[in-house]
Amino acid sequence: MKIRNALLLYCCAFVSPFFEVEHDQDPSKVEFFERIYGIEIKEVKPLEEYQDPGTFYSEVTKK
Repeated sequence: MKIRNALLLYCCAFVSPFFEVEHDQDPSKVEFFERIYGIEIKEVKPLEEYQDPGTFYSEVTKK
């Protein structure tokens, strides 16, 4: 039983880095769109600074 638990823990420790979410995977961040479209987006405030999330996405698409 202890060996099985140790093996399971070892496997989880080995595999867990493959499931980490990259920092630029969040569509509420400008970096996400910069990576997707391969361009640098300037003059867009963070999502939290807009009253409406649609305004943020509209600003990103304009750039």
